[in-house]
Amino acid sequence: VAVFYANANEIRRAIDAEVEKRGPLTKGILIDLGASAYLDMTSIDMLADLVRDFNSRGILVVFARVLGQVRDQLRQAGALDEFGRDNMAPNLAAGLKRFRAVQRALRDAARQGAGA
Repeated sequence: VAVFYANANEIRRAIDAEVEKRGPLTKGILIDLGASAYLDMTSIDMLADLVRDFNSRGILVVFARVLGQVRDQLRQAGALDEFGRDNMAPNLAAGLKRFRAVQRALRDAARQGAGA
């Protein structure tokens, strides 16, 4: 589903409901923006709020298929840096790889901290 002003709030509610359903063990969300050829400011603002909210709860947000005009719009809005350029993946497989790498790094850091 493409993200745009008319459905941005509904998409946010659906993501929130899915995270709520999965419970506190949720560690990450992979959002595929491949269906979105254009992002308006309402959509960018919704995504920024979503990233801030979930990151504050320790939930990593990774975006997949952020290409062309969408990537340019996120950059122009300052969201690309806010979301983390490393959290932008060219495809779903790369998005999953990013999530797994972050989780592995967090586990390693926790082990090192526990061993200190």
